[in-house]
Amino acid sequence: MPSDTHSNRDDDPVGAPVRIRLEIEPHPEVGCGVVGDSTHATGVTRHVSGGGCQDDDCGTCHAEMTVSDGTESETSYVRTPVSERCVCTVFDRHDCVPIVTGVRDGRLIVSLRLEDRAALRPIVAGLTGTGASVSVRRISRIGEGSGSGSLEVDATDVTPKQREAVTVAIETGYYDRPRGADLEELAERLGVSKSAVSQRLNAVEATLVRSLADETSR
Repeated sequence: MPSDTHSNRDDDPVGAPVRIRLEIEPHPEVGCGVVGDSTHATGVTRHVSGGGCQDDDCGTCHAEMTVSDGTESETSYVRTPVSERCVCTVFDRHDCVPIVTGVRDGRLIVSLRLEDRAALRPIVAGLTGTGASVSVRRISRIGEGSGSGSLEVDATDVTPKQREAVTVAIETGYYDRPRGADLEELAERLGVSKSAVSQRLNAVEATLVRSLADETSR
């Protein structure tokens, strides 16, 4: 069953299109190549070739992603066979297109656009039916005109080390005016160099700004 559900509006009318953000941990026996290649990745592009699940052959999943450790990143490509228990086969059975925005701590971060919230229930049921653990992290209504709908800033691309740096920065008053701490104090708290702290904070700020720009342009 889904957990940790958050909706920007509890009074979404039936039939209103929504954007859903899911966190999905595939069953360990599935051998998902996207999750197995890294505990944290962004910029995931994937497609399945030769799908259809005939004679236990559901095609091949091709994925390219940016793998990051918080300070450095590199492009990774994985190619793995698709089984009937792969979560991507569930999306194929429903009228939706999943966008895998990243991987975090062994979980796929997936964005979906659905015509209404009711369409989410059978998708989640199908995902859990594969043995996957599913959390619905956000439900946002998609407005059709100015002043309607909601604005969502997606922070799923922020790495654990970057989150730690931001948390310490907030706790120590780094973002207060006047500042309650400087980079040197943050570096001492985190046990890293000042340049590393600066790089992590700048990366978080850039990620959030890009997400905000993406949302406002839709």
